[in-house]
Amino acid sequence: METMTTFRSRFGQIFSVGTWVVLGAAQAPVVVPFDAVGLLHSIPLTATFALAVWAAFWRPVLRVGDDGIAIRNVFTDYNIPWGAVQQIDTKWGLTVFTEIGRITAWAAPAPGRHSSFTASRDQGQFLPESTYLNGTIRPGDLATSESGAAAAHIRRIWETRRDEVGVATKRVDVRLIVAFAVLIAATALSLSV
Repeated sequence: METMTTFRSRFGQIFSVGTWVVLGAAQAPVVVPFDAVGLLHSIPLTATFALAVWAAFWRPVLRVGDDGIAIRNVFTDYNIPWGAVQQIDTKWGLTVFTEIGRITAWAAPAPGRHSSFTASRDQGQFLPESTYLNGTIRPGDLATSESGAAAAHIRRIWETRRDEVGVATKRVDVRLIVAFAVLIAATALSLSV
């Protein structure tokens, strides 16, 4: 049985739910008295914003399993076998370097400036050896950050499996792009009428 560890941005999930609540509340003045014309004008725009928030903040996920790393970002999905990983970085967020390029996981952002200043020395202990650069670590490598927790987990597995062979693959989510195109066209049409 394959073991799978999933990482998602807590901020992204909280932001998504909060935004959807606000968008739903914004629809209330049109829904409660049932203003059909108002609904036709507001639903496409609201749906476009709701989809954009879902795609940018809720959809991104990072899965680490026996076969490798699966990264889902806004419009793209990546499958990265352990043998395809060349380097792991956390400067701006978890970034995996492969032969097809550098892949940043939206689901594992680096910590903000405040988190970097308040970090304690013990948060950098007991990390995988490949974490340390000249004896130091970046704030994004701290185990208490989203990027650091994911990077530490990935590095522990990668250090034992880096000699494997594999090729990373990329897939663009065409259905999501089409959904955006349709909603943007519907929004433009509803605002022009």
